[in-house]
Formats: sequence, structure tokens, C-alpha cells
Amino acid sequence: MLTSEQSEYKSVYFDDGGWIQFNGLETNSYLNNNFTLQMWVSGAEQNSNDSKTLLSIIDDNNEQVLFGLFINTTINNAIDVYIDGNYVDTVINDDLDWSKIKFNLISISSEETNNNTNLIKIFVNENEEFTNSDFDVQLGNNDLIIGGKVNSSLTQASNFWTGYFDEIRLWNDALTSDEIGFHFSTPEKLITSTDNAETDIIEGSYEDPRICNLVGLWRFNYNNPTSNIFDESCLELNLLSQNAINPLGCACSDINGVIYTLPGNSVGFSKISL
Repeated sequence: MLTSEQSEYKSVYFDDGGWIQFNGLETNSYLNNNFTLQMWVSGAEQNSNDSKTLLSIIDDNNEQVLFGLFINTTINNAIDVYIDGNYVDTVINDDLDWSKIKFNLISISSEETNNNTNLIKIFVNENEEFTNSDFDVQLGNNDLIIGGKVNSSLTQASNFWTGYFDEIRLWNDALTSDEIGFHFSTPEKLITSTDNAETDIIEGSYEDPRICNLVGLWRFNYNNPTSNIFDESCLELNLLSQNAINPLGCACSDINGVIYTLPGNSVGFSKISL
């Protein structure tokens, strides 16, 4: 069930019983190659002590966690990292506090190495907190889940998020630490204004030479509650990319998600934002 908190929504609120599901056939052509996935996310007052899920990709055949980020149950400013069914590390950062409303930028990047493994990095805001190149992660066509430990066929569903997602971005390349730091310090960078013909700079916004690498953008800025989460990247690319760097614009494709809830649970849209 979807509920509305206020009009002119800016974020989506999960209360321990809902998630967003993206079809793996659409996402994993990017996630199986070089990529960066970014989420502006906040916790909230927690109503249970289970290991709540930021994101997960679960093998539909054996329910193994191919990749997952979960709240650590004993450390309130920590994220547990799982790769290929293994607990790998706990990321601790003083900016995090999952017990209250406070938005942080979580970025996950992956880049193929010369050894055919994945160089995986996790950033909390502008800080690189995790690096690992031991795994060759094969995601197959398993769905990308935001806010729950859920497999594609919905036979497993647990560890649901409590808190807010303000914006999610998917890039088809591993962004640098400087680029991720810029995204943290300038969260409104994709807001469009007018192109200055003399300088080729978008006034009031930053002209990002990476804009053609943006393949997914979900902002939750809706006027009415909806279970269909539409990709806004094509609109953003059309608005921002026709400049001196990319005079013909950028190619794009829509990656749309769906909100699911357990029976008796709800997901709310909210004006709470960065």
C-alpha cells in the first residue's frame, strides 16, 4: 500500500516492509561491467534490530547474496558488506547514524581489473571507506533490490529498510573519487537551468562531462503516490547534454522500477529531503 505524507514529494519512505525492484535484464548490462551506483539515503527511528538492507542482489537459484549492503546490528554508524555469499567487511563512518533522519551519499563503484576481477569501492559521502579486488562478481539477470533482501522471484523477502531514499543514480563507468566528492558537495548539480552560449556553462548548475555516463536517475519527485518508479535520466540527458561537449546529445534507455510491500505494510512518499 502506498501512502502520502505531503504533496510535492521529494523522497520515498520505507517502514520495514517495502522495497524497490529493478529488473536485472535492464540493470545488469551495466552492473556486470564498470559502473557507479549512488544513493542519497537516510535512516529513521528503528522499530526492529534486524540487519536492514540498503541494497541487495540475490541469486534466484540458491538465495546467495551476490552483492549486498546491510546495517550492522551492533554498530549504529556502520554498513556490512557481502560479496559472492561472503561477509567481507564492515564499513564504519562517523557521518552515519541510522537511528535518525540524516542523509548521506553512499556510492558503490566497480571496475574490471587486468586479472578479470572487480575493483569494488564503497564511499560514504566523499570518503572512500572500502576497496576490494578479490572477487569476480557475476550477477546474471538477478534483480537489483533497494531496501530489502529480496530475490527476483519473491520467494525470499526480509531485512527491510526503515528510512528515506531521496535520490538514486546509476552511471555506466567507475567514477573517480574527485567526481564522487563533487557529487557529495554539490547534490543539486543535475538541476537544470539555462545554457550560456558564450561560456558553454549551464548557469546555476555544473556542466558535467560525465553526463553521457548517466544511465539511471530516480528522484521520487512526484505529485501523487505511485508504485512505478520512472527513470528520469533520459529527460536529464536531453536537457543537459546538448552543449559544446556533446552537441548531439547522449543516447539513453529507461530503467524503471516497481515498489512492492508486504501485506499490511506501507511505503510513503515524503517532502523530507536533503
